Amino acid sequence: MRDRTKEHKATAIVLRRNDVFDADRSYLLFTREFGVIRARGRGVRKPGSKLGGHLLLYHVARLELIETGDWYLIGQAQLLAPQELGEASLRYLGFGSLLLEPLIRLLQEREVQWDLFDGLFYTLERLAYACQGDEPDWRIRLLVAEFLMKALVVLGYTPNLEDCVVTNERVTSDGVGWSSELGGVLSMEGMRTEGGRALRFQDIRSVVALRQMVLPEFVVERLQLPQEVGEEVVKVVLHYMQTIIGRPLSSAGV
Repeated sequence: MRDRTKEHKATAIVLRRNDVFDADRSYLLFTREFGVIRARGRGVRKPGSKLGGHLLLYHVARLELIETGDWYLIGQAQLLAPQELGEASLRYLGFGSLLLEPLIRLLQEREVQWDLFDGLFYTLERLAYACQGDEPDWRIRLLVAEFLMKALVVLGYTPNLEDCVVTNERVTSDGVGWSSELGGVLSMEGMRTEGGRALRFQDIRSVVALRQMVLPEFVVERLQLPQEVGEEVVKVVLHYMQTIIGRPLSSAGV
C-alpha cells in the first residue's frame, strides 16, 4: 500500500497561486526534484504566517513538503531568490509572467527537467538584476526570449536555423525568412512558396542571434545588437512559442 504521508525537501519556483478558503493558498510549483507539482499552504494568508513571505510568485524557495496523494502540503519554506526587489517588483512580475506563462503550458506534471529548472533559476536571477537596473525593456525581453528558445530546444522543438525548411537549400544573407508553422528559416524560394505565412527578416543579424540562443550557453547579455534587431528576435521567438502551444500569450503583447 502506498505511503500517503511521505515527507520531501525540494527547491521550487512558484509558477501560479490561488487563494483557497479563508486563509489558504494553492500553488503550482516547478520543482527540481519532482517536476511540476500542486501544493497547498495552510494559513499562509493569515497575518504573521511564517510561510507567506517565502512563497512569492516567480521566486525560488526551499520547501519541506508532505505528500498527500496527488497533492503536497507545504510544511516549511525558505525564500532563496530573488530578494529585496523593492520598487522593481512590479517590473519583475511583468517580465516573469512573459517568461513563465508559456512554460506552464508546455511542462507536463511530475516530469523531472533538471536542465530546464537550473536554466530557469539562473534566468530569474538575471531577470531580477536587470529589472533593478536601468536596462531597457527590449533588452529584458531579449533575455526572456533566450530562455524560452533554450526551453523549446530542451523540450524537442529545436528550430532549423541553417537550411530552408521548404527547399533544404542553404539560406543566404540576400533573403532569409521565417516560418513558425514549419519551425525554421526560409530561403527566397521558400518564402515564395509560403507566401503570406512567411516573415522576412529585416536584418541577417537576427538569424545569427537566434543561432546563438539555441546553444546551451547563456550569451544574450554579451550580444551587441541594435534595438530593432533585438525586437525582431523577440518577435520571432514569441510567435514560434505561441504557434507551438496553440494559443496567444496574454503577456506577450505581440
